Amino acid sequence: MFAIDESGYTGYDLLNKSQQWQGACAINIDDDDARHLIKQHFPRLQASELKFSSFKRRDGN
Repeated sequence: MFAIDESGYTGYDLLNKSQQWQGACAINIDDDDARHLIKQHFPRLQASELKFSSFKRRDGN
């Protein structure tokens, strides 16, 4: 499975000065390994998806 995520996308307005960057990443990991890592590093997670915007608000993350 490949998981791909992006951050900072402003659509077709590539010169938008308020959003000067866009980042993207991808990882190839099977579902069992992903579940194991999520349980190991985020044991109290209840959400169905990891979201940076949620994690950055909590000091423990």
